[in-house]
Amino acid sequence: MNLVDLQPKGRIVFIGDTHGEYTTSQRIVVNHLKPNTRLVFLGDYVDRGPESRENADYLLELRKKHPRKVYLLQGNHEGYKTKGFLNANFWESLSKSEANYYHEEFSKLPSGLLLQGVVEYGCGRGSSLIIILPGS
Repeated sequence: MNLVDLQPKGRIVFIGDTHGEYTTSQRIVVNHLKPNTRLVFLGDYVDRGPESRENADYLLELRKKHPRKVYLLQGNHEGYKTKGFLNANFWESLSKSEANYYHEEFSKLPSGLLLQGVVEYGCGRGSSLIIILPGS
């Protein structure tokens, strides 16, 4: 199993299920990506929302730009080729080469994280924002 070992220092913001809501993802980043803060996106970046491709591209680029501050976990919607589910409008809109590209990128993402010895997994239900402050 591919896990991120995240040390509990500084402020950690957990963001769940942005599902193609590119504007929401941008707003969260602008409001919360500060010094001494790390962002952990819990998966499900595509499908359902109107801007799945933009959201996926934005988050993947953000992860590359801030590898020690932004963490992306793989949710079930990122594993469409291997997990499968209904209503995969993002995946169904892609050409074969585009689908292969996103499958390759998403398959690099860890499936969970280790935080003080507790394993947390992505792909929760519904959008959520959890903030862990130092000492909590």
